[in-house]
Amino acid sequence: FDVKKEKWSNELLKILNIPMSIMPKITPNTYNFGSTDLFGQPIKIGGMAGDQQAAAIGQACFKKGQAKSTYGTGCFLLMNIGNEFKLSKHKLLTTVAYKVGKEKMFCYEGSIFVAGSAIQWLRDKLHFFEFSKQTNQIYLQANKKENIIVIPALSGLGAPHWEPNVRGGIFGLTRDTSVADIVKATIDSIAYQTLDLVSAMQKDSKIVINKIKVDGAMINNNNLIQSIANILDIKILKPKNIETTSLGVAYLAGISSGYLKDLKSIEKIWEIEKTYISNINKKEVSKNIKNWRKAVKILISLYS
Repeated sequence: FDVKKEKWSNELLKILNIPMSIMPKITPNTYNFGSTDLFGQPIKIGGMAGDQQAAAIGQACFKKGQAKSTYGTGCFLLMNIGNEFKLSKHKLLTTVAYKVGKEKMFCYEGSIFVAGSAIQWLRDKLHFFEFSKQTNQIYLQANKKENIIVIPALSGLGAPHWEPNVRGGIFGLTRDTSVADIVKATIDSIAYQTLDLVSAMQKDSKIVINKIKVDGAMINNNNLIQSIANILDIKILKPKNIETTSLGVAYLAGISSGYLKDLKSIEKIWEIEKTYISNINKKEVSKNIKNWRKAVKILISLYS
């Protein structure tokens, strides 16, 4: 798909030996896609969107510079860059955020391969705890003097590094290191990886991101959100409804059916549950960020 021209790329189809005749029709996100009788009676399908784009719609990220980050098995950060197509110079993707009617917006997109799956690894492979929700309390038991860095590259590093062959590492282990210290460092690593994405987006867009709307199952961990706020030193907004992916396509269906008037109607519906701001010493954070980036460079060099 040629994102800029909004049509299938003849060049790529030829390279991949895919006939144009089998490619589906390209439509806006609101469209009469047909119907389903899955629930007994035929119901029209009026909205479709990619997973992360749907979450951005559910989070009402309709203005240039607005950003959302979804924390599930992986992490996906999208930033609305407006109606002009721009390629990233810092290894991010440029995708269509949405097209509703004639209104079309692009976004920068960055993906972290391992987020919630790192917590699953600690639970299922290392048996550090029985339930993922326990990490919220375990995090608080960590020793602040233990400067552990976990880089959870369990399936390589995603944006903005794109190093699929790199494997995970734990730096700074001592005889005093505990399960809680490693759990905390793993949770913090998700915040550091988010920082890497935000830094790349700000360089590309020349826009300062001063707040991010978060969603996904992982944000039930309050310490994760607080860690993101501390490390990025920006406002992190948790919505009342964190299932924003399904909510986004529901909104699209609402617009398609006439139940909702337009995208502005979604902005009025979106509700915030809590705002998180930094509550940690900035000098301490700055030192930790430098250590994180140094550790990432060392790890990449080991596998390059």
